[in-house]
Amino acid sequence: MKSIFISKQHVEVPKLAAACRLKGINLITESFISFERIPTSVPLHHDVVFFSSPRSVSFFFELSQDNLFVKDYACMGRGTESALLEKGKVASFVGTLSSDPSQVFRDFKSWLGNRKATVPHAVDSLFSIKQYIDALQLTFIPVYKTIPIHKVVPPAEVYIFSSPSNAAAFLEKNQVKEFAQVFAWGKSTQKYLTSRGFSVSKTLTLADESELIDILNLC
Repeated sequence: MKSIFISKQHVEVPKLAAACRLKGINLITESFISFERIPTSVPLHHDVVFFSSPRSVSFFFELSQDNLFVKDYACMGRGTESALLEKGKVASFVGTLSSDPSQVFRDFKSWLGNRKATVPHAVDSLFSIKQYIDALQLTFIPVYKTIPIHKVVPPAEVYIFSSPSNAAAFLEKNQVKEFAQVFAWGKSTQKYLTSRGFSVSKTLTLADESELIDILNLC
């Protein structure tokens, strides 16, 4: 293996970058999406706020007033929890496997009970949570939009896609090299890649760098 592509910025994967350097592997790090805040009104009081990504945390608080009151915060996974902690807030619920949204939503439903939850989201969100929780319990607030970035990157022997939107933007100007291995960062990404006709070699279950390094035998 001489080259690996991942649809993340270099600063997001320091462990993977270090492992590749030690193995003499060329690591191509390019994100194919950017994010833009949407001007919107955020109510002052919330029973529960459920964050599905670090971006939703960032933009929600940018749009919130200083006297915001939230009884409980909930997060899709550890990465989102870390973003919330940076805001000085503690999550009462954290999904154990963010790479499997359906399981997180089922666990969240059990934890939520009959309370109501506010869900900050991107305008192009799949709203998968609605399949698991009564719509009357959910309030959706659009706080940002995802903007695709179209650019060309060198071919690689291994491709790691971190989200459906990253994969979609990548495929606008690029092709996956023949006989290359394709990895998905979570089940949503796997589902998208499969729908585009790709055979996914492996789907990350923990969705973190350490798992990826182990899968790629870079330890």
